[in-house]
Amino acid sequence: MYRYYSFLIVALIIISLICCKENPVNKQEIIITTTDSCPHGNNEINCADEIQLGIVKKEKIETINDTDFFKFKINQAGVIEIAVENVPSNLIMDMRLYGSGQTEIAWATGNTYGSPVYQTYLGEPGQYYIRCKAINEDLDSINQYSLKVTLDTSDIYEINNDISKSKTIQLGKTIKGKIRPFYDIDFFTFVINTQGVLEIAVDTVPSDIKMQVILYNSQQNIIENIVDSLYGHPIHSFTLQEKGNYYLQLNGESQSSNQFYAFRINLDSSDIYEINNSFSQAAEISLNTNIQGKIFPVCDIDIFKFTASTSGTYHIVVDPVPTELSINLYVYNSQFVYINYSNNTTNGQPIYLDVDLTPGIYYLNLSERYCISSSQFYTLRINK
Repeated sequence: MYRYYSFLIVALIIISLICCKENPVNKQEIIITTTDSCPHGNNEINCADEIQLGIVKKEKIETINDTDFFKFKINQAGVIEIAVENVPSNLIMDMRLYGSGQTEIAWATGNTYGSPVYQTYLGEPGQYYIRCKAINEDLDSINQYSLKVTLDTSDIYEINNDISKSKTIQLGKTIKGKIRPFYDIDFFTFVINTQGVLEIAVDTVPSDIKMQVILYNSQQNIIENIVDSLYGHPIHSFTLQEKGNYYLQLNGESQSSNQFYAFRINLDSSDIYEINNSFSQAAEISLNTNIQGKIFPVCDIDIFKFTASTSGTYHIVVDPVPTELSINLYVYNSQFVYINYSNNTTNGQPIYLDVDLTPGIYYLNLSERYCISSSQFYTLRINK
């Protein structure tokens, strides 16, 4: 029996060896090949090292002509801040920023040996690349430089540096933004549903910029352009505007600031007869009725139209007159020919004018002698 089992075991071993010989293992299936597509490290843009926002990355210009590429992503629009610091004292660093298409979009170079390099760029969400290289390419360094990229998203209205990207705002609401980076332009759009006096008040201007404010109508034509020659100086503008859609541009005249500006847009529609500063826009009024209006903003002219149904003397009264104004009053016929006038050189003094008229249409022109304005009402009345 023992000899039988021994024979059986030997037979099984022989059969196993024959099977292995007839079915050898395919060696190609277990061979692992490795190919290094970036043999020179991060010297090419497609081999860029990935970095995280807010985390310092240290690197060396360790060989002559060494070039270091890095890449990062931003998921929100904002100001990209790049800082290349701790530059070795024997190197002048050059930094280039590339967009997702690997096209150069910004650059900065150190002023002297060992000086840091800083750059800011207003970026949309996407992939970006950075190249760091020494200008003096025949030198290297054993010391590391540091690279840090951060993203400033504190200006919630960015990106709005083109009129087609204007951000919609509401009248009466305080808006805060930043003129950053250099040459930044901020566009906003708003709607006026009632004609009146439009007030643009830039109350807070950073101390390191001069503010420029440009107002456009719905056809994107400039209708108001205010430039302040003083750093940090507020801007206030008052203009008569019709109903419609408007655009507002704010810029720092090529300057930049990390501080917020603040502005608001208000509409004063309390003078129900505005806009009436031309004969074609004359507001029609009735006799023996108190009419309240404003000489506002500066150099405002108010023109009214009334009908004289009978011949006789008509008594025109402007009383009260705001204390800061000296009113001029002119009367014209239907052909816009001057008939009579009255004025006073004393501020706040009422005006009384009697004029003999025949039946027809007439016009009254009220203005301020010295082009001064007032937010207070005057009262006009024509008695017959």
